[in-house]
Amino acid sequence: MGGLPLAAMRNRVSVLYSFGSTFVRHTAQLPGLMGRKSAPKVVAPRYPMYNPRIACGLLMVLALMAVWLARDRWLTLIGTALVERDSLEKASILFLLNGEENSRPLQAVSLYRAGMAPKVVIARECPISRSAFCYGCRSTTEASERVLKMSGIPKSNIVELQISGGVRSTFDEATLGLHYARLHNIRKIIVVTSEFHTRRAKWIFAGVFAGTSRQIMVAATPNGRYSTTTWWRSEDGRLGCWREYLKLAYYICRYGFVVPDKGVEMRIENVG
Repeated sequence: MGGLPLAAMRNRVSVLYSFGSTFVRHTAQLPGLMGRKSAPKVVAPRYPMYNPRIACGLLMVLALMAVWLARDRWLTLIGTALVERDSLEKASILFLLNGEENSRPLQAVSLYRAGMAPKVVIARECPISRSAFCYGCRSTTEASERVLKMSGIPKSNIVELQISGGVRSTFDEATLGLHYARLHNIRKIIVVTSEFHTRRAKWIFAGVFAGTSRQIMVAATPNGRYSTTTWWRSEDGRLGCWREYLKLAYYICRYGFVVPDKGVEMRIENVG
């Protein structure tokens, strides 16, 4: 029978022997390999898609940016909240409040010339005050009266109300105004004051005159140095605005509201 050549047979035997030796060797090492612990896998850290801290920080930044961009609008609202603008009607008197003697008396003169009232009434303030507007004037009351007279208002139409020690606050002025109105049966009064003072003045006069069926109107006088749309741009405006808010809070806590004593002793004088 024909068989494979001797060289071919040797070749096959050699391959089988080599394969068998390799198999035996690896089989002998298998228990050691099975006992080894595999090295831990290194997993790359996974960052969450949403981080609360980062989100809150971004929201705060966006809120601050919105406030800054809209600053003119909300600062204007802060100033406007202090201003009361009444529709004025003809009244019996113009009640001129002390202070801002470089602007309030001029507003009273303008209203007087427009025929809004035949008389200007002012309460003399305490003697410790001084006028920075009028050199030589002992008080802002005196400075205001001088402006009224120099503007052509007859002395007989300027009335000064006096109490011992002088008035020290808007509440004192409103109290004297009430007694004067009762004495002369006055029904309509125009209170002349600064623009930023109108809200507090209206609230005080309304409280003092409560239940008397008298009409109180306030005439807002422009400051000249700042307004509701520019007050934050100057030191005078910032001080004026925040000071008025502090005074308003004080008046609410202090009076909140008290009817004045009916027995106050008041003197009425025409300015000479």
